[in-house]
Amino acid sequence: MIPVCTNLHLTSPYDFKVRRETPNAFLSRKYFFQLLYSDFGLADLLREKILQSSLSEEELSDYFIDEVLNSLELIPEYFYFFSDKDLESEISQIDFEIYTGII
Repeated sequence: MIPVCTNLHLTSPYDFKVRRETPNAFLSRKYFFQLLYSDFGLADLLREKILQSSLSEEELSDYFIDEVLNSLELIPEYFYFFSDKDLESEISQIDFEIYTGII
């Protein structure tokens, strides 16, 4: 007879804690600066938009960021990131990369 353990909880080794969130001001701002500091050509486009506005990075409003991302068609339907933390309670402490599509 095989012993049965009813309290055993196995987690999958493939449970990556992928989160899917609709765009909001916080995630859009984080995504904007992630692109701005990346090595992609998009960073140059974003820097150009900032220079045209005559604002410093600290002065960029959520409205400006949303307008720029929408004008460049960079706002996806969902943002994805890897985290098992509660965004509502620890949103300012979470350090994560944002992705726009995971396959």
